[in-house]
Amino acid sequence: MTVWRVLRKGLHMKPYHLHLLQFLKPTNHIDRSNFCIKTQEAMTEEGFLDCVVFSDESTFHISGKVHRHNVRVWNIENPHKMVQHERASPKINVFCTMSTRKVYEPLFFCEDTVTGTSSLEMLQTWLFPRLQEVEPEDFIMQQDGATPHFRLDVRRRLNDVLLHRWMGWGAHEDLLFCPWPARYPDLTPCVYFLWG
Repeated sequence: MTVWRVLRKGLHMKPYHLHLLQFLKPTNHIDRSNFCIKTQEAMTEEGFLDCVVFSDESTFHISGKVHRHNVRVWNIENPHKMVQHERASPKINVFCTMSTRKVYEPLFFCEDTVTGTSSLEMLQTWLFPRLQEVEPEDFIMQQDGATPHFRLDVRRRLNDVLLHRWMGWGAHEDLLFCPWPARYPDLTPCVYFLWG
Protein backbone atom coordinates (compact mmCIF):
# COMPACT_ATOMS: atom_id res chain seq x y z
CA MET A 1 0.00 0.00 0.00
CA THR A 2 1.48 3.39 -0.94
CA VAL A 3 1.79 6.29 1.47
CA TRP A 4 -0.90 8.19 -0.53
CA ARG A 5 -3.42 5.35 -0.10
CA VAL A 6 -2.64 5.17 3.61
CA LEU A 7 -3.30 8.90 3.99
CA ARG A 8 -6.49 8.77 1.91
CA LYS A 9 -7.92 5.93 3.99
CA GLY A 10 -7.25 7.90 7.16
CA LEU A 11 -4.88 5.26 8.58
CA HIS A 12 -2.33 6.65 10.97
CA MET A 13 1.21 5.39 10.69
CA LYS A 14 3.11 5.22 13.96
CA PRO A 15 6.88 5.29 14.43
CA TYR A 16 8.37 2.29 16.21
CA HIS A 17 11.76 2.06 17.81
CA LEU A 18 14.07 -0.72 16.60
CA HIS A 19 15.41 -2.97 19.37
CA LEU A 20 18.42 -5.14 18.54
CA LEU A 21 18.32 -8.58 20.16
CA GLN A 22 20.65 -11.54 19.93
CA PHE A 23 19.50 -14.22 17.53
CA LEU A 24 18.57 -17.44 19.29
CA LYS A 25 19.44 -20.68 17.54
CA PRO A 26 17.29 -23.80 18.15
CA THR A 27 20.14 -25.39 20.15
CA ASN A 28 20.28 -22.35 22.48
CA HIS A 29 16.88 -23.28 23.92
CA ILE A 30 18.13 -26.80 24.69
CA ASP A 31 21.34 -25.44 26.27
CA ARG A 32 19.37 -23.02 28.42
CA SER A 33 17.01 -25.77 29.53
CA ASN A 34 19.90 -28.13 30.37
CA PHE A 35 21.64 -25.38 32.34
CA CYS A 36 18.48 -24.69 34.37
CA ILE A 37 17.88 -28.39 35.06
CA LYS A 38 21.48 -29.00 36.18
CA THR A 39 21.61 -25.97 38.45
CA GLN A 40 18.18 -26.66 39.96
CA GLU A 41 19.22 -30.25 40.71
CA ALA A 42 22.44 -28.98 42.28
CA MET A 43 20.49 -26.50 44.43
CA THR A 44 18.63 -29.39 46.08
CA GLU A 45 21.96 -30.48 47.58
CA GLU A 46 22.70 -29.03 51.00
CA GLY A 47 25.19 -26.15 50.82
CA PHE A 48 25.46 -25.89 47.02
CA LEU A 49 24.63 -22.19 46.88
CA ASP A 50 27.16 -21.55 49.65
CA CYS A 51 29.85 -22.89 47.31
CA VAL A 52 29.01 -20.72 44.27
CA VAL A 53 31.04 -17.57 43.69
CA PHE A 54 29.43 -15.17 41.20
CA SER A 55 31.49 -12.72 39.15
CA ASP A 56 30.74 -10.00 36.64
CA GLU A 57 32.15 -6.90 34.97
CA SER A 58 30.40 -3.63 34.33
CA THR A 59 31.30 -0.49 32.41
CA PHE A 60 30.63 2.90 33.95
CA HIS A 61 30.88 6.01 31.80
CA ILE A 62 32.13 9.06 33.67
CA SER A 63 29.80 11.30 31.62
CA GLY A 64 26.75 9.40 32.87
CA LYS A 65 26.25 7.46 29.62
CA VAL A 66 24.50 4.16 30.23
CA HIS A 67 26.08 0.94 28.98
CA ARG A 68 22.99 -0.91 27.68
CA HIS A 69 24.39 -4.42 28.26
CA ASN A 70 24.79 -3.91 32.00
CA VAL A 71 21.63 -1.95 32.77
CA ARG A 72 18.28 -3.28 33.91
CA VAL A 73 15.50 -0.83 34.71
CA TRP A 74 13.21 -2.19 37.39
CA ASN A 75 9.86 -0.44 37.21
CA ILE A 76 6.17 -1.22 37.03
CA GLU A 77 5.90 0.62 33.71
CA ASN A 78 8.38 1.42 30.96
CA PRO A 79 9.82 4.86 31.82
CA HIS A 80 10.25 5.77 28.09
CA LYS A 81 13.16 8.12 28.81
CA MET A 82 15.69 9.44 26.34
CA VAL A 83 19.24 10.10 27.52
CA GLN A 84 21.71 12.10 25.47
CA HIS A 85 25.36 11.17 25.71
CA GLU A 86 28.67 12.09 24.19
CA ARG A 87 30.38 9.56 21.94
CA ALA A 88 33.56 7.89 23.19
CA SER A 89 33.13 9.34 26.68
CA PRO A 90 35.67 8.35 29.35
CA LYS A 91 34.75 5.10 31.07
CA ILE A 92 35.96 2.66 33.65
CA ASN A 93 35.56 -1.12 33.72
CA VAL A 94 34.89 -2.72 37.09
CA PHE A 95 35.04 -6.40 38.09
CA CYS A 96 33.44 -7.71 41.25
CA THR A 97 32.83 -11.06 42.87
CA MET A 98 30.38 -12.16 45.52
CA SER A 99 29.40 -15.26 47.43
CA THR A 100 27.25 -15.98 50.48
CA ARG A 101 30.34 -15.30 52.60
CA LYS A 102 31.59 -12.05 51.15
CA VAL A 103 31.27 -9.30 48.57
CA TYR A 104 34.86 -8.90 47.39
CA GLU A 105 36.26 -5.44 46.84
CA PRO A 106 35.94 -4.27 43.24
CA LEU A 107 38.83 -4.36 40.79
CA PHE A 108 39.15 -1.39 38.44
CA PHE A 109 40.77 -2.18 35.09
CA CYS A 110 43.34 0.32 33.80
CA GLU A 111 42.51 -0.50 30.17
CA ASP A 112 39.55 0.96 28.27
CA THR A 113 38.49 -2.55 27.30
CA VAL A 114 38.73 -5.82 29.22
CA THR A 115 40.76 -8.24 27.09
CA GLY A 116 41.63 -11.90 27.44
CA THR A 117 45.10 -10.91 28.65
CA SER A 118 43.82 -8.55 31.35
CA SER A 119 41.16 -11.10 32.33
CA LEU A 120 43.77 -13.86 32.78
CA GLU A 121 46.09 -11.57 34.75
CA MET A 122 43.20 -10.55 37.01
CA LEU A 123 42.29 -14.21 37.69
CA GLN A 124 45.86 -15.23 38.53
CA THR A 125 47.06 -12.27 40.57
CA TRP A 126 43.92 -10.84 42.10
CA LEU A 127 40.91 -13.18 42.20
CA PHE A 128 42.27 -16.67 42.89
CA PRO A 129 44.41 -15.62 45.90
CA ARG A 130 41.41 -13.85 47.47
CA LEU A 131 39.01 -16.74 46.88
CA GLN A 132 41.43 -19.28 48.37
CA GLU A 133 41.58 -17.25 51.60
CA VAL A 134 37.81 -17.11 52.17
CA GLU A 135 35.94 -19.74 50.15
CA PRO A 136 35.80 -23.50 50.82
CA GLU A 137 38.15 -25.71 48.83
CA ASP A 138 35.33 -26.98 46.63
CA PHE A 139 33.91 -23.58 45.60
CA ILE A 140 32.41 -23.22 42.11
CA MET A 141 33.15 -20.04 40.20
CA GLN A 142 30.61 -18.58 37.78
CA GLN A 143 31.55 -16.25 34.97
CA ASP A 144 29.38 -15.10 32.11
CA GLY A 145 29.80 -15.44 28.35
CA ALA A 146 31.93 -12.32 27.84
CA THR A 147 34.41 -12.74 25.00
CA PRO A 148 37.58 -12.28 27.15
CA HIS A 149 36.50 -15.28 29.29
CA PHE A 150 36.46 -17.57 26.23
CA ARG A 151 40.11 -16.96 25.37
CA LEU A 152 42.00 -20.26 25.27
CA ASP A 153 44.62 -19.42 27.91
CA VAL A 154 41.91 -18.18 30.29
CA ARG A 155 39.98 -21.46 29.91
CA ARG A 156 43.16 -23.51 30.32
CA ARG A 157 43.91 -21.72 33.59
CA LEU A 158 40.35 -22.33 34.84
CA ASN A 159 40.65 -26.02 33.86
CA ASP A 160 43.94 -26.29 35.79
CA VAL A 161 42.89 -24.45 38.94
CA LEU A 162 39.16 -25.23 39.08
CA LEU A 163 38.81 -28.71 37.60
CA HIS A 164 35.03 -29.28 37.11
CA ARG A 165 34.41 -26.32 39.44
CA TRP A 166 33.67 -23.44 37.06
CA MET A 167 30.65 -22.29 35.09
CA GLY A 168 31.30 -20.27 31.98
CA TRP A 169 31.41 -20.09 28.25
CA GLY A 170 33.49 -23.11 27.35
CA ALA A 171 34.33 -25.51 24.56
CA HIS A 172 33.72 -29.28 24.46
CA GLU A 173 37.21 -30.03 25.78
CA ASP A 174 36.83 -27.76 28.84
CA LEU A 175 36.41 -29.32 32.27
CA LEU A 176 33.43 -27.31 33.50
CA PHE A 177 30.94 -27.88 36.26
CA CYS A 178 28.30 -26.56 33.88
CA PRO A 179 28.58 -24.57 30.63
CA TRP A 180 27.12 -21.06 30.64
CA PRO A 181 24.56 -21.05 27.83
CA ALA A 182 25.17 -18.84 24.79
CA ARG A 183 22.96 -15.75 24.60
CA TYR A 184 21.91 -16.26 28.23
CA PRO A 185 20.06 -13.32 29.82
CA ASP A 186 22.96 -13.10 32.26
CA LEU A 187 20.95 -12.21 35.35
CA THR A 188 23.16 -13.05 38.32
CA PRO A 189 23.26 -11.77 41.93
CA CYS A 190 25.81 -9.18 40.74
CA VAL A 191 23.13 -7.61 38.53
CA TYR A 192 20.62 -7.48 41.38
CA PHE A 193 22.86 -6.42 44.26
CA LEU A 194 25.86 -4.59 42.77
CA TRP A 195 25.37 -2.88 39.42
CA GLY A 196 21.87 -1.60 40.13
